[in-house]
Amino acid sequence: MVSYQAREANFLSLLAKDSSVFRRLPVFITNYQKLRISIILLIVLTSLLFYVLSALASVTIPAQNNLNTAGFLFGQKHYYSVIFRGNTEAIVYARMVVTNLESSPLREISFEMPKVTPTEMVAFQQKSSDYYGSDYYNYNNNVSQYQKIHHTQSLRGYRLPLPYSIATNQSSTILIAYAAKGYVKESFGLYSFDFETLKVPSRVEEVRVAVDVDSDLLLKGKRSEVNYSTNELKSLGAPSAISASGADFGRVSNNIGYSGSLVKDARNLAPSESFIVKGEYAKSWSRLYLNSIVTTLVIIVVILLGLFYLNKFFRRRQARLKEESNEVPASKVPEGELKSEGLISRLNKPVSFSLLPILIGLISAALVIGLTFSLRYLGEVLRYFSYSFYDQTLMIIILITFMLLYALIIFGPAVALGLKYGGKFSLIAVVSEFGWFLLFLILYLFLYAGLNFGSNPSYAPFY
Repeated sequence: MVSYQAREANFLSLLAKDSSVFRRLPVFITNYQKLRISIILLIVLTSLLFYVLSALASVTIPAQNNLNTAGFLFGQKHYYSVIFRGNTEAIVYARMVVTNLESSPLREISFEMPKVTPTEMVAFQQKSSDYYGSDYYNYNNNVSQYQKIHHTQSLRGYRLPLPYSIATNQSSTILIAYAAKGYVKESFGLYSFDFETLKVPSRVEEVRVAVDVDSDLLLKGKRSEVNYSTNELKSLGAPSAISASGADFGRVSNNIGYSGSLVKDARNLAPSESFIVKGEYAKSWSRLYLNSIVTTLVIIVVILLGLFYLNKFFRRRQARLKEESNEVPASKVPEGELKSEGLISRLNKPVSFSLLPILIGLISAALVIGLTFSLRYLGEVLRYFSYSFYDQTLMIIILITFMLLYALIIFGPAVALGLKYGGKFSLIAVVSEFGWFLLFLILYLFLYAGLNFGSNPSYAPFY
């Protein structure tokens, strides 16, 4: 079987015999090389697009069911505020709004606690003296009464005999606080939690879980730095030490399910069905995002290696074409055509690309990201000192300085390359920098920002 090099050498020899065809040879080779480059770039871009679309398709968007039938509309409403600690313990505050749809008064409720056995637990029933005889819509905390519930444990969970029975078509609020271990697993400083809500033998119309951690820990996907409602919940102390006689107890209890840096919700849970919330936290940012950092570095290295071997492929092919062009007998090629068409110069012209502007683009993009984090950190520091010191002139100087630094980092390396190697290198550096920015944006959304289309922002109610 004839090899590829032999066929190409024969093709060049046949072209050398016909001067009219040979005159069009430089254009043919150039177009052939451009076609090869275009096909390779098309394959690379198509693969990148397929990867992005696959990642987007893998994100699950939960359906929101808004059926307004009686069973769905008057189901229970559950709200949770969960605080995780460095010793893998979880402090859970639950508020259950129970509506009695039976014909007889409701005197007892029950629930199951999956996965864990609480070390401490206390429960209260909220009783309001509002006009409608229901304490769910309680806008005045001063008229509320909280009666402690003495719970009992059975084989199937926990039973709570209610101090105040719930009349037909009326509702009451049950407050439960407990501490437990078993939701969190620790692995080399990374804490992964898997919280599961309480199971009740009734339909749950709405369930909301707000998650936070102690002040010395970092929660992945955290959307706020300071949450005063969470701090109020933490001020309640251990579940066994909670007293319903505190003046702020009612106001704090109303924030359960809303006070948290990470909030998840679900609707229309079937009887004995639970809602699971997963996440991670750690003591340092580097450990919390170690897997994301390693993934980012691996992707960058793979891209650079791919570009390196692609460049190496072009260089080898150029060297092979140069050797084969030297094998064409000079006596069979008209000298005038060689000079006029510049065949030798075209064959010797490198078609490989340089990795220098691509690396310069990567460094520029990385410096811009570093400068952005520095600006964010500086903003936090200035905000902290702004209560005691504020200088508008200093703020303007800092703003102008960072704007000049951004311009220098973004355009400076490209301009330097253009002055030394030509405008082509400068253009490649700018395009490369834009490509790296786009890649970092995608990685940030999926690896660092906790992108989740099923998470809905919420705000604490005003009571």
